Amino acid sequence: MSRLGTLFITLLALMGSAALMAGCSPYPHAQEGTHPLISQPETQRPKRSITLAAYNAAEALVINLGDRLPKRHKILPTSFVNSDKLSETSPLGRHLASLIGSRLSQYGYSLLEIKLRKNVFVKEGEGEFILSRDQTKINTTYKVRAIMVGSYTVSRTRVDVSVKLVRAKDQVVMTAYDFSLPKDGDIQALLGESNS
Repeated sequence: MSRLGTLFITLLALMGSAALMAGCSPYPHAQEGTHPLISQPETQRPKRSITLAAYNAAEALVINLGDRLPKRHKILPTSFVNSDKLSETSPLGRHLASLIGSRLSQYGYSLLEIKLRKNVFVKEGEGEFILSRDQTKINTTYKVRAIMVGSYTVSRTRVDVSVKLVRAKDQVVMTAYDFSLPKDGDIQALLGESNS
C-alpha cells in the first residue's frame, strides 16, 4: 500500500474516533436540550463543600429514582429537620433543602416553591414543614407527586444527613440517600453553634 493510502486510512480512523468521542459527555445523565447541570465552571467549584455534597445527593436521588417519577410531576421540598427534635430545623436544614432542590430543578424536575403556598406551615426563622392534616389538600390542590424530606443528626465531629423522595399519595419512600458532612466552622455556624 502506498504512503498516501496509509495516510488516508489513518486519517479516516482518527476522524471516526473523534466522531465517537464527540458523543461522549462528562455528565452522563445530561440529555441534549436540558438545563445545564453545573452552576459554576469546573475551575471555580470547591473541592469539598456543602454545595458539592448536596449536588451529589441530588444526583444520587435522580439515578436511584430512574423513571419512577416523570419530570413533569411536581416535587414539594421541605426543610430538613434535626432528627433529635423533628419540629426544628436550622439554617443548615434550610440550606441543604434549597441546594438539593436546586439541583433537582437543574435535572429538569418541577419543584413547587413552598414559600408561596398557604398549605405549608412556615415557622418564622425555622423553615417549612408539612402539616399532616394538610398533606391531602396539598396533593390534590397542587398535584404534588413527591415530597422531598430530610433530616440530619449532629455529632461531635460530623453531621449525618438523610434525604428521601416520598410518594405523596401513600408516603412510600421512592428513593433515599445518606451522606455525611465534616462539622467544620461553616457547618457549626449554620447549626447556630459557636466553634470554640
